[in-house]
Formats: sequence, structure tokens, C-alpha cells
Amino acid sequence: MRIAWKILVALLLVVGGAIAWWQFNFPAVSYRYRLTVAVETDGEVHSGSSVIKLLFRFVPKWLPPSGGTYNVWFTGQAALIDLGVRGALVVALSDYPPDPSVVNASLLPSCAFLPAAWKDARDSPTTPKNQLAVALAKGPADLGPGCMPAFYWFSNPADLAGAKEVKPADFASVIGDATRLVSAQVEITLDPLVIDLDKKLPAYATLTAPPNNGIYTTPGGLTLGSGMFIAGNER
Repeated sequence: MRIAWKILVALLLVVGGAIAWWQFNFPAVSYRYRLTVAVETDGEVHSGSSVIKLLFRFVPKWLPPSGGTYNVWFTGQAALIDLGVRGALVVALSDYPPDPSVVNASLLPSCAFLPAAWKDARDSPTTPKNQLAVALAKGPADLGPGCMPAFYWFSNPADLAGAKEVKPADFASVIGDATRLVSAQVEITLDPLVIDLDKKLPAYATLTAPPNNGIYTTPGGLTLGSGMFIAGNER
């Protein structure tokens, strides 16, 4: 009996040690944040928000050939701002093709909460230590001019072909009536994920249905993918 007990304890120690070794060398950081954007048009402020979950998995520097890198997955949906008669503005999770002036959903919290360390999307402060600091951040943080997500305007929320990518500086000229960005913030949250963009944006159904099946190019040459609006690729 004592021998069996000793064997069990030894096995538990081995398994526990293996788990501890894995967590130390291959750390993971996960958190949720709420993205909230407010826009003024026709003298009225409209806002929209969404909760996005991030999961970072890091690779140790000693492991070739990709030592020191990381993988990131995000789950959630784009924020939609109902502009009334002026359609809908969608704050996308990402853009295509990638624009170096745009920060995608996986890096927005880093850009907002670690401005001193942030340089650009190709040299972001994505380390276990910094991502843990982001996960523990309190209160909202503003997204500045160099920390903007991708915006897509639908003059008609049911018309996929009329979608346009627009920068905040061009809101007025594209959307009209001196439309302007009022605020854009991120805040770490425990709120649940909600996926209902497909109900708010009828054009999304056209994007995901045959013959598009998740990828569509507008007559103007803008490529849209379903993952830009709803993502569920958590691992």
C-alpha cells in the first residue's frame, strides 16, 4: 500500500512539474476588453461598443526557428454605430489588405494602455509581462490618432456593395454633415461576449451566403472578409 502511495505521489509530482515547466516556458495571457466608439453627425452623438476576447500564447526564445514570437487569437465582433439616416459605421476587427496606419483588434489594448512602449504594429510591446499588465489595467484608456482601428461605412446597412473604408479624418467628406469622431476607448472587462452583428448589419448575411461564402470585393475594389466583422477563432 505504501509503495502504491509513493508511486502515486511521484507521478503527481512529475505531472505537476511538467505542467509548471510548460506554463513557465510557454506562457499564455488572456483577457477581455470593451471597445467603445462615439461619433457625432447631424448634431447628435451616436455610439457603439463590443466586447473582444484576446488569447496570447508565447514561444520561448530558446526554441528555434520562431523563438521569442507569439500567436494571438481574438474572439468577438466589430462594434457597430447606428448613424440613423446616414447608415452605419462599423469598427472592424481588422482590415484587408493590412494598412500600417491601422491597429487591429489584437493590439488595440496594448496601443492604448502602453503608449510609452508602443511604436507601431510591427514593433508592439507584446511580451508576457506587458500583456499581463494590460490584463490588470483599470479604467478606460483613449485611443489616440496613431492608435485607430479600421472603420467601414455602410450608407445602407443592407447593401454590401456600397461599403467604404474611411479614416476618421475623412468622416465629414465621406459620410457628410461634419461627421466627426468624438471618442474611442478601450477598457478591460469581465462582461460576456455578445455576437449579434449579423442581426444589426443585414449586409453581413450577403457576405457569408453563397456565392460569397465569407469573402466579397465591392465594385470599388474593396475586399471584405467575414472575419473582419465576427471572429470566433479562439484556441
